[in-house]
Amino acid sequence: MAAHIHGRRRSWLSVSLLLFALAVSPASSLSAGVLPVRGGQQPAVAMMARKVLYAGEAREALMAGVNKVADAVKVTIGPRGRNVVIRPTGKMPAVVNDGVTIAGEVNL
Repeated sequence: MAAHIHGRRRSWLSVSLLLFALAVSPASSLSAGVLPVRGGQQPAVAMMARKVLYAGEAREALMAGVNKVADAVKVTIGPRGRNVVIRPTGKMPAVVNDGVTIAGEVNL
């Protein structure tokens, strides 16, 4: 019996928090991907549809991504390798000379 009451309390709390967030946030938050829900359900997140590419178009898109990463990393390679300043989302900028770190921060 206690678990059932606890479950109801939790669902009531999640609905209350969702309603509060919708009331406080600007109207554009619905377009940001959070969809309203009913009762004890979890909030749904809208996902972008995937674009499927084939043959030549797929190769071109893949090469564009490879070139983007290579251009960012190639300045750090060799005896005269230079440092790169990256700023991860929501963090302070960092000076790095590590190709793996730089490649991980490239948005494709």
